[in-house]
Amino acid sequence: MANIGGKYFAPKPGRFGIMPEMLVAGSQNSTAIVSTTATTQWNFTTPLRKIRCLRFSASTRNTPGVVSATGTLPCTIKKISASGATTTALTSAFDLTTLVSNVVKGFTILTTLNPPDLVLQEGDVLQAVISTSLTITTLPVDLAIMAEVDIAE
Repeated sequence: MANIGGKYFAPKPGRFGIMPEMLVAGSQNSTAIVSTTATTQWNFTTPLRKIRCLRFSASTRNTPGVVSATGTLPCTIKKISASGATTTALTSAFDLTTLVSNVVKGFTILTTLNPPDLVLQEGDVLQAVISTSLTITTLPVDLAIMAEVDIAE
């Protein structure tokens, strides 16, 4: 346990022994990367170890406006096997236009997945895929897509 500001921190029951890490996919200048009528693919900085995906989230720093488009701006998190033979969607499509400036929002992990689907073996790639065929009227600024993972080995 750690004493932080007079309060003690300890993991919640069920999370003992888990030290989650944050992986980030994104850009300091995402306006140059997310484009209209294109698919943008961002790889997470994935370690060469076995990891378990716990949750995914996104945030942007758009001031004064937020990300906007003539429709939705869907983002999906996918796992690509090291051999490249299989690609597995891990989340449902998250609409980036629902982001609020400087607020982190979570993705929904697919309920059809089995626990092994959320495990990346050494060499697998975790990727955020942003797809649109619409006009983006306000591009994201400092868009970051995060994955909270547990180093399994």
